[in-house]
Amino acid sequence: MPDMPKGLTNYRIRMDMQDVLRMTCVNANCLNERNGWVIVLDPTNDKHIGAEKFIEQDSGRKYARILARDGAAYIDKHGAGLGVDLVHLRQVVARALPLFIVHVFPPGQQCFVRHLDREIHFSVATRERERVHSKPLEWNEDFNGAADRYAQAVGRK
Repeated sequence: MPDMPKGLTNYRIRMDMQDVLRMTCVNANCLNERNGWVIVLDPTNDKHIGAEKFIEQDSGRKYARILARDGAAYIDKHGAGLGVDLVHLRQVVARALPLFIVHVFPPGQQCFVRHLDREIHFSVATRERERVHSKPLEWNEDFNGAADRYAQAVGRK
C-alpha cells in the first residue's frame, strides 16, 4: 500500500460479492425452518394466484391450505398437528378477509427466502503490507491493540 502515509494502519471489513453462495435454511439458522411459517394469499390477485399455483404444484413443501372464513374451526380441529404457534396463526386468520387463503408450512423444511452467504474479509493494511485475518476475533484483537497504543501515545503528549 505505497500510497498510504507512513505510520497509518487501515482496518477494513468488506464482503466479497463475487463468491455469493446460497445457503440452506438450516445453515442460515432460519426462523421459518425452525418455527414454520404462514403465507396469506388473495385469490382475486393474479400474482397471488400464481404463487398459490407454485405452492401447490411445484414447491415440494408440506403445508395446510385453510380458507380464512373456516380458519378458526380448522385450527380447533387440526391445530395441534400443524406444528406452528397457534396463537399467531389464530391472529393471522382473524385479520384475513374471509375469501383469503392461508397456507401453513410446518417447521423442518426449506422456506422460500433466498439465504445468501457472502465471504467476509477482515484486512489490516500498512504502507508496507496488507494482511487478511482468517478469524474476525484476531482482526478485532489487532484493532483493539492498535487503538490502545494510539490512546497511550496521545495520553503521553
